[in-house]
Amino acid sequence: MLDEEQFWRVFMLFNKGIGKARERLYGPLSREYERITGVPMQYDREYLHHRLALYGPPCKTCGKPLRSRRAKLCGACMAPVTSDEPTTLRGVPIDTEGERTDCQRNGSRETERMSPDKEKTIFEKWPQWFRNKGDIRVSLMSWGFTCGDGWYDIIYRLCERIEPLVAALDDGGLTFEVLQVKEKLGGLRFYVEGSNDEIEAAIDSASELSILTCEVCGNPGSLEEDATGWWKTLCASCRKTEQRRW
Repeated sequence: MLDEEQFWRVFMLFNKGIGKARERLYGPLSREYERITGVPMQYDREYLHHRLALYGPPCKTCGKPLRSRRAKLCGACMAPVTSDEPTTLRGVPIDTEGERTDCQRNGSRETERMSPDKEKTIFEKWPQWFRNKGDIRVSLMSWGFTCGDGWYDIIYRLCERIEPLVAALDDGGLTFEVLQVKEKLGGLRFYVEGSNDEIEAAIDSASELSILTCEVCGNPGSLEEDATGWWKTLCASCRKTEQRRW
């Protein structure tokens, strides 16, 4: 068995191997994505999330796509959304129940939220990092940790791991803050500002570990796409439960 220091040392070597394999598997995809969009692809399956047909119509104020057809507020400019909605979305028919037709539906589901007691433990342990109240245009931590309880240990250990690194940043006059923690495309996303390469490397390692850990229960899991096109990292037992739910 490995203690925490031994585990992370071994896992960093694993992470280097994953990087080489990722270039072979996703290198051509990533370069084509950047050629089309002009923006580097940050995650292997990011292109799945950036399909225009998955979003709502353009905001009448700023012109950016709404996050869903039922959005009441634009996530980009925070302008209220009027109720006169179209019956098609970029040429895609919308059914009378307010959802896209089956051929365009991508398994929209209720967002996971970590248990309040677990959130509270982390917020109280590192209160200076998390602005969990206030304007969402400044920090999205008022939404809490939008991922399952199974990743609690990963997040907690990540915070422990970067604590001395953040202390060194503070001594240098930089202010570290966590802006958002969520699940995206089946993996953990931990967005921060005021960091450095060492902190970003620790965050990348935690993200890699998340796609090997069931988001629901914390047992070993695997990242898979279900029949609705939704990517989740789950163990076999929790995946069966999810399939029965949907």
